[in-house]
Amino acid sequence: MLINNNPFQNRLLKEPVLKISALMKVLFFILVFSVFSVPDIFSEAQLITEQSYAINPDTVLNIINRNGSVSIMSHQRNDVIITMKKISWAWQGNNEIEKVRLEVREDTVKNKTIVETKYTIDEEKVFVYLEIKVPVSLKINTIICNNGLVDLRDVFGAISIVSNNSSVNGVNIAGSLKVTTNNGDISLDGIIGDVSLTVSTGKISIINIQGNLVSDLRSGKITIQTLSGFVNSTINRGDITLINSSGDAYIHVMSGSIQISGLNGNAKTSISEGLTRVRGVSGLIDAQSENGSIKLSNVGGVMKCKTVNGSITADINSMPQSGTVLTTDNGDISVSFNNSINASLEIYNPRGNINTGRSIVVTEKHYDKLLGLMGNGGPSLIISTQNGSVSVRN
Repeated sequence: MLINNNPFQNRLLKEPVLKISALMKVLFFILVFSVFSVPDIFSEAQLITEQSYAINPDTVLNIINRNGSVSIMSHQRNDVIITMKKISWAWQGNNEIEKVRLEVREDTVKNKTIVETKYTIDEEKVFVYLEIKVPVSLKINTIICNNGLVDLRDVFGAISIVSNNSSVNGVNIAGSLKVTTNNGDISLDGIIGDVSLTVSTGKISIINIQGNLVSDLRSGKITIQTLSGFVNSTINRGDITLINSSGDAYIHVMSGSIQISGLNGNAKTSISEGLTRVRGVSGLIDAQSENGSIKLSNVGGVMKCKTVNGSITADINSMPQSGTVLTTDNGDISVSFNNSINASLEIYNPRGNINTGRSIVVTEKHYDKLLGLMGNGGPSLIISTQNGSVSVRN
C-alpha cells in the first residue's frame, strides 16, 4: 500500500474539491433567496387606474395604444371615463408598469383630443387595456392599436382603425368605418354608413350594414349578411359568402369559392380557381371562372357565364335584351329556362352531343351546331363548349 505523505500534493488535490463545494453553496443560497425573498420577481404585475376627463363636446377623439386593447362604448354622461389596466410579465414587472403613463391632450387647432399611452421602455414589456366611455354624441376619429382587440359599441363618427395583429369588433356604429389591419378577425353588426376593410389574414363577418362595402382580404374568409348597399369584395385565398342583401355586388376571388344567395340586385363574379354558386338573385349575372364550375339557380337573367375548365349549370328566369352567352372550353353545360322566355338559340359543340327539350323549335342542325327558337324568338342565347355535352330544357 502506497501512502502519499507529501503535504503540497495533498493540498493540490483538495483545493478543486473545496472550490466546487463553495460554488454549490453560493448557488444554493441564490436559489433560496430567489424563491423565498422575492417570490414575485417573475410573476404577473398589474395596475388599474380610472380617471374622468371633461372634454369639449365638439372635439373628435383619437386613441393611440401601441401594445394592447381598446374598448370604446357610449354612456349617458358628458365626461369621458378612461380605465387603464397595465400588465407586465417582464423581469421586475412592478417597476416596468410604472414607466407607462396615459396622456390626454387637446389639439385646439385641429379640434381633436388625443388619448395616448406613453412608454419610456420597450413597448412589448407592458400590455395596456384601455376602456373608454364617451358621451353618445362624441365623435370617434382615429384608433391606432397593436397586438390586442379593438371593440366599439354604440359609438358615432367617421372612424378609421389602423392596427397590427389586432381583431376588431363593432356593434351599432353610426358613421363610416375604415379598418386596416395585418392579422386579425373583423366582426361587424349594425353599421349605418360605408365600410372599407383591408386585411392581410383573418375572418371577416358582417351583418346588418346600411351602406356600401369595400373589402380586400389576402387570406381567410368573408361572410356578408343583410347588407343594403353596393358590395365590392376581393380575396386572394379563401371563400366569400353573400346572403340576403340588397344592392349590386362585385365579387373577385383568386382561389377559393363564391356563394351568393338571396340578392336583390345584379352580381358580377370572377374567380381563378374554385366553385361559383349563385341562387335567388333578382338581377342579372355576369360570372367568369378560369378553373372551376359555375352553378346558377333562380336568377333573374344571365348576361355572360364563362369558364375555361369546369361545367355550367344555369336556371334562367328571363332574358336580357343584350342576350346571354354561356361558354366553357372543357365541361358540360346544362340550361333550364322559364316557359315564358323568348329567345333565339345558338348551340355550338364540336363533339355533337346536344340535347334539347320539346318546346324548342329547331331551325337548323349540323353535327357541331344547332339553331332554334324558344317561344317566339328574341334575344340571342349562345351556348358553347369545346369538350362536353349540352342540355337545354324547360
